[in-house]
Amino acid sequence: FDIETIPQRGALSDIQQEELAKRVNSKVSSGMDYSEARKLIMGTTAQFGEIVCISWHIYSARMGTETQGSFIGDEAQILEDFWNKIRSFMGVFVGFNHLHFDVPWIIHRSMKHKIPPSNKNFLQTRKYQSFPHYDVKQKLADWSWDKSISLNLACDFFGLPTPKDGPVSAKTIADAFAHGRIDEIAEYCEK
Repeated sequence: FDIETIPQRGALSDIQQEELAKRVNSKVSSGMDYSEARKLIMGTTAQFGEIVCISWHIYSARMGTETQGSFIGDEAQILEDFWNKIRSFMGVFVGFNHLHFDVPWIIHRSMKHKIPPSNKNFLQTRKYQSFPHYDVKQKLADWSWDKSISLNLACDFFGLPTPKDGPVSAKTIADAFAHGRIDEIAEYCEK
């Protein structure tokens, strides 16, 4: 599974503004442009952003079946649909950097919307595990942050097509969403 996120669309609370300013100022003091730093932090931190798409792909070797799709639309509905989809799932959740990014986002945003988790395995996020989560980025880096590689490099290394090609990329999700290109976001996320 994979998620796509955007900066929060509604007004920020006073506490959000204060916390965001601290984080942005830290990035700006290290040379990053203010606008880019703000957009980056808001789009990559669950307390300042929103999920706009969750894509999934289920492969069953035992049954010889594959299905995939995306949940798009209202964030609360996306999360409800996701939890319903994995309610009885007993397999392995596979993603790229999902223990560091996607899983916390899904959990935190679900808490925000008061949506209870339907699958207790999904909540088990211990390091150095392969079940119930298999984080490809962590496995390739042998759980060492300084050895981690990008998805683009991993695809290149294994001779796989990169999801970075196409009209939508991680850096353009917010703009694509603002222009109503949600189907393109879902297509990118499914890749």
